Amino acid sequence: MVEEAKKKERLYSLDGLRGIACCIIAFLWHYLNMQPYDQGMPLQSVLDFFYKYGQYFVELFFVLSGFVMAYTYREKIEKGLGLVEYMLKRYKHIWPLMMVTLVATTFLQFSYYAMRGGYYVYNCDIFHFVLNILCLQSGWFDSGDQTFNGPAWCISVEIFCYLIFYLVVYASKVNKNKYYALSLALILFSYYILNREFYYPVVNAFMARGIGSFFIGVLLKELYEKLDENYYKKIYGVAAVCAVIVLFAALLNQVHMSMGAGMQTIFMMFLSIAFVWIALTLKPFKIFLSTKPLIWLGKISMDVYLWHIPVQLIIKNIDSCFGLNLNYGSKLVWIIYIALVLAIATVSNKALSKGIEDRKGLAFTSVAFSLLVILSIIIRVIGPILIRPIDNNLSWNEHSQIVYPDNSSTEFFTVNEDLSDVELSFYTVTWNNQYPEGSVLIYSLIDEQNNIVTQGNYDLRAAQDGRIGKINVDDILTKGTYRIIFNVQGNDSDDQFALLSNNDGTVAVKLSGKRG
Repeated sequence: MVEEAKKKERLYSLDGLRGIACCIIAFLWHYLNMQPYDQGMPLQSVLDFFYKYGQYFVELFFVLSGFVMAYTYREKIEKGLGLVEYMLKRYKHIWPLMMVTLVATTFLQFSYYAMRGGYYVYNCDIFHFVLNILCLQSGWFDSGDQTFNGPAWCISVEIFCYLIFYLVVYASKVNKNKYYALSLALILFSYYILNREFYYPVVNAFMARGIGSFFIGVLLKELYEKLDENYYKKIYGVAAVCAVIVLFAALLNQVHMSMGAGMQTIFMMFLSIAFVWIALTLKPFKIFLSTKPLIWLGKISMDVYLWHIPVQLIIKNIDSCFGLNLNYGSKLVWIIYIALVLAIATVSNKALSKGIEDRKGLAFTSVAFSLLVILSIIIRVIGPILIRPIDNNLSWNEHSQIVYPDNSSTEFFTVNEDLSDVELSFYTVTWNNQYPEGSVLIYSLIDEQNNIVTQGNYDLRAAQDGRIGKINVDDILTKGTYRIIFNVQGNDSDDQFALLSNNDGTVAVKLSGKRG
């Protein structure tokens, strides 16, 4: 029998901080999925910083998670909470939402494929569908592939962090110094992986981002509880504010651009420490972050995080189905997107948090899950009847090689019916370089008779490292086989630009379009 640990006060300011971080990721950083950065973003002049660097607020999520897990579960594990019971509690908390959003995303991805001839941003396959069901889809058996509902990679890494945390606590029950040493060792090992940029199962950047940040949160909790005097907490809080100002200034002046991807992640881990400490110790920030709207955002943050990609798919599918040609840079479309995500997340949070606790709710969830699976299979099976088949798709992964665009950078594809509203998508590698005005990626579509069908360009100043660049092709493509050639012009600087390759060595580019 597990001895009951003393119930602790809920730290509402951390809920508010989690809600803000979630909104930055879902409504700003991932909004770049909707259209290329260079075509304009809503309120870009005000929010441009978060459009550029929003990805690093994932580290803040993991730091908060580590802090809360240590705050809530360390004593329980020390008093005898078993591993199976512990992991079941964590799965019970995450799994219902994960499953509902997975099947909803699958249905919407297949619908998108039926209309556009390719998946929306993230690839889908049976193997990763099974791994998604087990919440093991990213980092466990690959180098961190993002599939179906891409942002859910964090859940997979979170599960691994939960397991490692239990083992660390269990192994150091009678020795607190061992607990601190193991946590610190995991942080340092994560930094090593990030700097060396390993891409192996378990030993990869995705896992390192999660583990390093998570155990920073674990040690931060221990420091917070050891400093009993509010005086010292406030002194460190003021220091944290200064650190935030300095680090933000460094970001705005792009000092971090000279760092590799691993060092940029570590940069944000330290920024996250400052955010959490400020939220815990400085009264004005604590009061603000504990307001009801922000607590509400924190409560539904996981729902927002897992529903925002399905909502993007809903909007994209409606746009494609009815030919609306929505301007995703408009404030109205952006506000509608945010409102839909918040509404669905609120309903989801109420339904799933209560529904899984009783048999009726569990039965309802199971029936809904089964129906969505059936609908997804139907859509996928009849998809080839509905779509314009295009025989190419992105097959990029973390092991892909880079390709420097020149006249030999080629990809082939076949169009089986006339296409309009054609869109080319490709992965860009910039190493966070800044390119001079006039630097462009030139593409040429060439038919079987070696005639240039159409040409266009992509402004390299809009390219972001590890993001998907998109080019809209104005011409209608008729049925036939084509090849696409890439080349860079106007970049007289020493800063290189590259594309990623497919597994077969060709350029990783995807073509999608509508019936002409």
